Amino acid sequence: MRTLAPETTALLDALAESEDVAPIDLALARMLAEHDPERAREVALAAVLVSAMQRRGHTAVELDAWAGEPFPGAAVRLPETDAWVQRLNESPVVSDGGTVAPLVLDGDGRLYLYRLWRAEGRVASRIAELVGESGQAPEAVRETFSALFPEAGAGDRQALAAAGALRHRMAVVAGGPGTGKTTTVAKLLALLLAADPDLTVALATPTGKASNRLTESIASRSAALPVSDDVRQRLAVEAVTLHRLLKYSPTRRAWGRGPASPIPADVVVVDETSMADLLMFDALLASLRPGARLVLLGDADQLPSVGVGAVFGDLCEAGARDAVGPGFQAFCNALGVTTPEASGDSASGEAPSGHTSGVSLREPDAMADAVVRLVVSHRFAADSGIGRLASALRDGDEAGVRDVLTDGASGDVVCLDPADRAEAIWTHAEPHARALCTASTPEAALSAAAAFRMLAPTRGGRWGVYALNRLVERRLSEDGLRLSPTDPWYHGRPILVTENDYDRDLFNGDVGVVWRPSAEARWRQRPVVVFEGKDGVREVPVAQLPEHETAWAMTIHKSQGSEFDDVLLVLPTPGSTQARRLSRQLVYTAVTRAKGTAPEASSGPSLTILGAAEQMAEAAGVAERRASGLAARLREMPER
Repeated sequence: MRTLAPETTALLDALAESEDVAPIDLALARMLAEHDPERAREVALAAVLVSAMQRRGHTAVELDAWAGEPFPGAAVRLPETDAWVQRLNESPVVSDGGTVAPLVLDGDGRLYLYRLWRAEGRVASRIAELVGESGQAPEAVRETFSALFPEAGAGDRQALAAAGALRHRMAVVAGGPGTGKTTTVAKLLALLLAADPDLTVALATPTGKASNRLTESIASRSAALPVSDDVRQRLAVEAVTLHRLLKYSPTRRAWGRGPASPIPADVVVVDETSMADLLMFDALLASLRPGARLVLLGDADQLPSVGVGAVFGDLCEAGARDAVGPGFQAFCNALGVTTPEASGDSASGEAPSGHTSGVSLREPDAMADAVVRLVVSHRFAADSGIGRLASALRDGDEAGVRDVLTDGASGDVVCLDPADRAEAIWTHAEPHARALCTASTPEAALSAAAAFRMLAPTRGGRWGVYALNRLVERRLSEDGLRLSPTDPWYHGRPILVTENDYDRDLFNGDVGVVWRPSAEARWRQRPVVVFEGKDGVREVPVAQLPEHETAWAMTIHKSQGSEFDDVLLVLPTPGSTQARRLSRQLVYTAVTRAKGTAPEASSGPSLTILGAAEQMAEAAGVAERRASGLAARLREMPER
């Protein structure tokens, strides 16, 4: 083992003072510095930075953004860009990707861990292949297309999205809640199934809860489509989690699917795609069989994945062009779809801030034709409080957020900042908690659990998930609704599954309720947890549950893919560490978990925000951006 120079050891000790630096970051820095003692300082700083940022979800580090700045939380200043890049390019532990090395520095000054650089390159290459491939001939499906999209001649965005999915082997349909993403894909699948009697379809999402919703949504939409009974029956596909689709093995930490064992489907549809990280995307794309289509649905304004990368956001960014290629325009014309040139709008959705909404006929990159953003919400009225708030957050409009939360005109959303916050939380939660703990049937309990949720940005902290769950359980005991304060398996306790268990058909995101059948002897009976099943309520003994947690409250991250009649968003204490983590994407995700209609048993709002309106406004101005090179790689693709 080589010995580090004293100045390098001192540097690592100084970096260890930062709360952003973990032991694994320092271990990588130490190892690479030992292999390049001549450039130990520059290499160690690069290694710590890229490792720490990878843990925060970044695929790469843009050196320009960091060079010359103090390292956060440490008495260390980073090198200037030119000197740093030169020293790294000379290092044997850094390459340009042409040879294997722990770190990769690309020509645009982005620094990667080698495995993430390789994964990003594979994803970009595979997407280029999918977008470049020709799909269905338009003339063969025009009649069915016109029946499914009768308003296509008026510039219907859903029709435009379906046209993109027909022309390319990959399509991205982006939009907020209620914009018609599921309706669009149901029509697209009906169109493809009608054209090919042997076509097979796979539906997937990142979580079990989202899979159930996708299955139900496709089924409900298909019932109203002008298609044959045979097509409607073949549309009845059960969605699964991406982990199940790709046969992930937690013991081997490996995917069972791949080029040698591809997904047995001609069309793969993924919903809630923003939740999928770079490595999952890499596995998904590698598992498509030759000729298969991929349709991705999601909301690019929501939180990115918990893991590394923001692939769905990168795809949307790469496709955000105010232009439609002549090849795609001709394809749309053959289908009878009016392209944005005629309607004066952009194929990729609303024009970005600072750009005009007009489009020009030119040769854009291939991604522009494959990405369509749906912008009209059918869940939130344009003048509803939640609709206005979501729009202001999405646009980073701080003044707009303040207006919605302080004008007193928004009946479906209210912002409160009471002196006694704990009492306000219990006042809001108590009717829902009582309904759960006194439910007379499992169905009633599950319905009550699905209607209401408290959301918090973090698990820890004074007003985090753990504290909120403890608050509710303490008040349940005080009010006599929890018969045994020391028994964690009390009747009505909501349970959130946090890992996949394929043997028991339970998945990350599933919510169940602890159930004791007899009200007279609940404290003596062996409890079970009830879940919604395909054929009604099913029971799981508590001893057989996979990893789980109490779910009176849940993190905003965990709430993705879910929606509730009544949402109580509890903001952190202003000035706290937790409050500094608020961002536009975080609060937008929380706001859009509310269905937008008040619960039947209440005349109150669908969304209640506990905290200062100014916190929400400030969060709107903080955009959470993840560094990667994927969008840049995809923008370089020519139209085919």
